[in-house]
Amino acid sequence: MCLQCPDRGHHYSSPVPEEPWRPIVETIRKDFNRWRMRYPTLEGKRHIVQMIAGGKTQFLTRAQGMPRKIQDEIQKMINEFVWEKMVSSMNINDLSREVENSG
Repeated sequence: MCLQCPDRGHHYSSPVPEEPWRPIVETIRKDFNRWRMRYPTLEGKRHIVQMIAGGKTQFLTRAQGMPRKIQDEIQKMINEFVWEKMVSSMNINDLSREVENSG
């Protein structure tokens, strides 16, 4: 059964195309590389991730969804940026929580 989105006219079961995401992913990669050279603190990296990855993906994700492959690619870039290719000693779910909730 195919559910139709009444305000956009496309089907939820339709696959989300990757084409509009490629330039965004590359921009995020370039921005992370630029920020990496400034040696931000962990707190600074948190703000950068919210500003860059969150800011550049929020609208399009809300409007049409994000393919799983793109989600995984961006998450990997975030992990490498924040942890400098080291393995985090904390669970990703704990790190993703709001600061007020011990995240």
